[in-house]
Amino acid sequence: MQYPLYNRFPLLAVLALSGCIQEVALGPNLGACADYPGTVYTYGEVDIGRCLAGPTDLQFIEQNGEVWLAVSNANPLLDYTSGSVLLIPWSGLDLSRDRLDVSELGASALSVDSYAGGLGWDAERNLLFVSARLSEGATTRSANDKVTLVDLTDPSAPVLFGLRETIEVRDDPHPIVIDPETDRAYVVNLTDHSI
Repeated sequence: MQYPLYNRFPLLAVLALSGCIQEVALGPNLGACADYPGTVYTYGEVDIGRCLAGPTDLQFIEQNGEVWLAVSNANPLLDYTSGSVLLIPWSGLDLSRDRLDVSELGASALSVDSYAGGLGWDAERNLLFVSARLSEGATTRSANDKVTLVDLTDPSAPVLFGLRETIEVRDDPHPIVIDPETDRAYVVNLTDHSI
């Protein structure tokens, strides 16, 4: 004897739905420290926030009696919309722990070029120099790049330097050294083989 379809529908619906219900996020999980958009997203559409994606350089900064650890943070896999500069208060680090999570450290961050490189600290002007190693629109590595200037008058709230945000340099800049005696910044351009 066959049962009419309408008699089997409630049972089929319960069986089908009970095994298939699962909660799905709006996109990939890139860490609690990322700044997610409010809508559906994929890789490359999430702000980096305070996440460490590809740390490339470190610089200790002393400002107003406090020591900060500045980290240039590249975005080598292009998971995020940009790279960043992180500023971590040294007093917030518990060095007795084996592993520290950046989201627990009270770090502040500023989004910069995805391929952030070397750091240079000009203490007299409260400026952090951050090299950018991706030539805009270049198909090779031989095009001029830039150094971004970050105002660290308040390291807990870094901002781009208001008078001039970037300085053009030769291709592939990485190490930056600030000489307070001569009031000069020296940038090594790796591909160009120049300073």
